[in-house]
Amino acid sequence: MHQLPHPGVSPRGQDHRGFSATSKGCSYCPFSGATLGTLATEIEGYSSTKSALHFDEPLPAVLVRKLLKARMAEGARARVSKEGRVGARTR
Repeated sequence: MHQLPHPGVSPRGQDHRGFSATSKGCSYCPFSGATLGTLATEIEGYSSTKSALHFDEPLPAVLVRKLLKARMAEGARARVSKEGRVGARTR
């Protein structure tokens, strides 16, 4: 599996996605078990697991944007939750 870099999708230095390409096809791996479930209706017709979306043809740009926005929103919620806990450092 090869991770393909995609600048601009890794805000604040945090990795929110991965793409892989093999002889059998390509996959988008959001590094989250929730992202693909959140967009279940949008990814109907594609093969998927809890952690990866598999495809043979290029994904529509609209779908890619939705996938990335959903994953980035999860990351933002996690940061707020982590920073908001008792005893968290303030900047």
